[in-house]
Amino acid sequence: MIINRYLLAFSMLSLLLGCGSSDSDDEDKTPAEPVEQTFTLTSVITNKCAKESAFTQVELLLQDDNWQLLQKYLPDESGEISFTTTDTNINYTLVAKNQQGDEQAGLDIVSFYQADSSVAAKYYGRYDQQLDNSSCECVTQDVELRHRSFTTRTWVASSLPFSDFEAQDEQTTLYRDVEACRIIGESWPVQSFMVLGTDNAGDAIGAADIHDNFDANEARLWAFSAVEVADEIMLEDEQHAMSSAQIIQGRRHFPLAVAQNDASLILFNSHLYSSEADYITRTNTVYQQTDTFFGTTLTQGSHQIISSDYSQSFEVEVSDNKPDVDDENFSELGNDGSYDYSGAGDYPLAVITYTYAAYDTDTGLFPVKWTSYGPDEGVLPSSVPLSGYEDVINDDTDVQSTDIELVRSMSSSDYSDYIRYYQQAKQQETESQKTDNSDFVRDLKTLHLQINLN
Repeated sequence: MIINRYLLAFSMLSLLLGCGSSDSDDEDKTPAEPVEQTFTLTSVITNKCAKESAFTQVELLLQDDNWQLLQKYLPDESGEISFTTTDTNINYTLVAKNQQGDEQAGLDIVSFYQADSSVAAKYYGRYDQQLDNSSCECVTQDVELRHRSFTTRTWVASSLPFSDFEAQDEQTTLYRDVEACRIIGESWPVQSFMVLGTDNAGDAIGAADIHDNFDANEARLWAFSAVEVADEIMLEDEQHAMSSAQIIQGRRHFPLAVAQNDASLILFNSHLYSSEADYITRTNTVYQQTDTFFGTTLTQGSHQIISSDYSQSFEVEVSDNKPDVDDENFSELGNDGSYDYSGAGDYPLAVITYTYAAYDTDTGLFPVKWTSYGPDEGVLPSSVPLSGYEDVINDDTDVQSTDIELVRSMSSSDYSDYIRYYQQAKQQETESQKTDNSDFVRDLKTLHLQINLN
């Protein structure tokens, strides 16, 4: 045996130095005092013009690592839940009343694993029957859009909702029942109208207008001229299908749909707001889709890019090779509430949603949705009875659908960045009526699995 004499000498020296150290050094090393900080969560509801107000029909259940209840908290009159903690990361579940359209009221449950207690969290509630639109001014009129001559119209769109359109002649398109809303006393949000089609030579053309005044008039008709001119942009060979739009002041404008192998598209890239616009483009690949007597299943990959450069946003791509997931038996979801999608690829966050048909003896069936945000491997909060709601969600409650979305942002591979993003509810553009374009979502890949039972 050959002994490294240098290593032996170093070990002996370390031992001698250790023997000569004083016990008082260890006595002086007192543990650091835990730092107490305040965690806050604001619960809001938004009306038709995106005005936020407090939503108080929610409670927060603070839980341990095994999803056992530690404490319950209710919001104050401003919709704020606040408590102090010495834990840097916490687990909690929000339980909120939920009601949409004409549907029966139900529950929206949202759980977060190892959330950052220093982040000011937010929750967007939904309860349509209690919306207060008194702060809104909404006007509904028709829009007459005058534009260049179109022989055919292939796509008519607006950033505002409208019921239908009519091609009155080659140079006039009528949008029916256009509704514009603003907060009383504030400016009208910038809105757009767009027509795509062909001219009499068969060439693809486009016309659009951007407007920011929707005051009512006696004629109940807004007459606009489409002064924005579109360019034809050539695409690469073997172009994959994608959808694209522009984000201007937080809202989506000029939506486009590109079919597989399209040679070109029509793009409005020189309008008044071009310097501040972002292009948001998304492509999907369906790996598996079934429709049987029992229900449907779906496995789909998606890629989203947001960029101020439209050509860069068009670089979305999804691999043709399906990730290693079980989309037949969904064996990654254990019967004990555990799950493991670590083999699917580099997806730091798993968003797993169960939709239930719960039952109450007084009201009958009512909808419950439970969404959990956690790492790619873990244990779902629904693995244990939810304190106070044991009669709502239990072994006898029917699961109508299961939705799994695995998320990867090219800006970070750190799970803490993911959970912070979703704590702040930035992804909820439907509720806030804004499209987020922060760094986290500017290059985003997802893998989506879904089971719907008949």
